[in-house]
Amino acid sequence: MELSALQSLYVIAPYLFGSLTYCYISLRNRHKLPLPPGPKGIPILGNLFQLPQKHEWEVYHNWCNDLGTDILHLNIAGTPLIILDSLEATTTILDKNSTLCSDRPRMPMVRELMGWDAAFQFKDHGDEWREHRKLFHQEMSIGSQRFHLHQIRATQRFMKRLMYASNGANVVQEVRDLAGDIAVSITYGFERTYETQHYAGLSSIALDPLIEALTPGGSFLVDSFPLLKYIPAWLPGGAFKRKARFWNDLRVQMFDEAFEDAKSNIMTGNASPCFVSCSLGQMNQATGDSDDQERRIKAVAGSIYADVAKRAQREMDDVLGFGILPRFEDEGRLPFTKSLIMEMQRWRDPNPLDLPHVSTDELVYKGYRIPKGSVILGNAWGILQNPEIFRDPHIFKADRYLTPDGQSIDKRVLNPSTVIFGYGHRACPGRFVSEASTWIILSSLIAAFNFHHVDETGHKHHPFQAGLLRLPNEFKVRFEPRSENFKKLIDGFEDAYW
Repeated sequence: MELSALQSLYVIAPYLFGSLTYCYISLRNRHKLPLPPGPKGIPILGNLFQLPQKHEWEVYHNWCNDLGTDILHLNIAGTPLIILDSLEATTTILDKNSTLCSDRPRMPMVRELMGWDAAFQFKDHGDEWREHRKLFHQEMSIGSQRFHLHQIRATQRFMKRLMYASNGANVVQEVRDLAGDIAVSITYGFERTYETQHYAGLSSIALDPLIEALTPGGSFLVDSFPLLKYIPAWLPGGAFKRKARFWNDLRVQMFDEAFEDAKSNIMTGNASPCFVSCSLGQMNQATGDSDDQERRIKAVAGSIYADVAKRAQREMDDVLGFGILPRFEDEGRLPFTKSLIMEMQRWRDPNPLDLPHVSTDELVYKGYRIPKGSVILGNAWGILQNPEIFRDPHIFKADRYLTPDGQSIDKRVLNPSTVIFGYGHRACPGRFVSEASTWIILSSLIAAFNFHHVDETGHKHHPFQAGLLRLPNEFKVRFEPRSENFKKLIDGFEDAYW
C-alpha cells in the first residue's frame, strides 16, 4: 500500500528531527572544544609582543615541550596562530586536510603593497593558483631532467671560482651566487657570465626585502593592523609605504626585464632550453588568450628563482674511479654520499618554518579546536630535531640514513625532504630541481676538493644569521683540488661561458 505525502512526512519526520538535533549538538560541542595550549597573553593584543624576533622555531619548540604538546596556539591581535611541532600534526592537518589549509595569510605588506601576490606561492588556493602551479609542475617537475645541463654548467662555473679564490672563498656569498646562477639559467636560459651575474644580482636585490618582510615576528605593523595600509605615505609612520613602493618596483623590474630579454633570445634563436622557452612553446601550440597565458608564464618565471668528506671521497674513488666527477645517474650507486647530503639537509635545515598556511574551515586535532582563519606554521626544525624520530638529533651522523650493511639508503628512516619542502598542496613543486642541484653541487665538491679553514670562522659552532631563512654568517674556506688531474679538469670547464 502506498503512503500519502502526509503519512510519509510522519514517517521521516522523527529521523529528520534526530539528524538535525545531532548536527546541532555536534556543532555546539565542537565550538566548546578548547583551543590548543599556548603562552598567556594580554587583552586585545594577545601574544603579539611575545612573538620571538629570532630563532623562532626553537622558541616555539621549547614552548611546546614546556606545555607537553605538539600543537601551540597564540593570539596575534585577534588572529589565531597555530604552530605544528610534530610529524603527526603536520601530516594530519596540512597533508590530510590540505584542501582546508592551503590559503595564505593576507600579509598586506608582502602581497598587497609589495605586489608579491603576482607570484603563485603567495596566491590563495583557487583557480588562478592551480593554473600557475600546473604550469610550474609541467616544466619544473615532470620535465626537470631537461635542465640538468644548466645545473652542471652552473656547478662547474662555481667550482672554478672556488678553486681560484687563493685567499679562501667567501662561502655564503658564493653559494648565493650559485643559487642565482642556477635559477637564472634554468628559468630564462641565460648562461654567459655577465648575464647570470646581472640577473642573479637583480633577483637578490628584489628578494632580500621580501625575506625581511616575511620574517616571523612581524617586521611591519601593517601586517597586524591592515587598515594602516590606507594612510598616506607622506604622513609620519608612513615610511613603510614608501619602502613598499620602491620594493615593488624592484620586483616588477626583476619579473619584466629578464622575461623580455629571454623572449628576445627565443625570437632570435639564441636561447637554450629553459622554463620560459618551453612554456612559451607550449603556449604557441595551445588555444586561448595568448596575452593572458604570457602574463602567467612571466609571473611563474619570476617566482622560481671533514672526516665524513674523506669517507665520501673514498666511496666515489672506489665506485667511479679517482679523478671522475659524479653524474646525476650515479646517485643510487653512492649511498654514503647520498646519506651525507641528507644529513646536511636535516642537521641545519635552511628553512625551519614553512610559509604560513590559512585554514578556510574549522578543524579538530587531538580534541583541540583550530578556528577558521587560523594562520598555521609547520615547524620543520622541531620535527627534524625530534629524538623520537632521529636518535641523538643534535649530532651530525653522516651514515644516519644507511641500512645496517651500509649498501643502500634505509627507507625506514624519515627522509628530511618529506618535511623541508613544505606540506600538502603547498609543498614546493620545484623539489626535484632543488634536490638534483643539491646532489650535483655537493657530490662534485666532495669528489674534487679538499677543504681547509682559512681563519677562525666556519667551525662547528659558527653562528647563524637571524631571519626567515637559517643561513650561516659569512665564513672562508680554501678549496684545494685533490690532484693535478682535477685541477686540469676544472680549468677546462666551460671556458666559453667563463
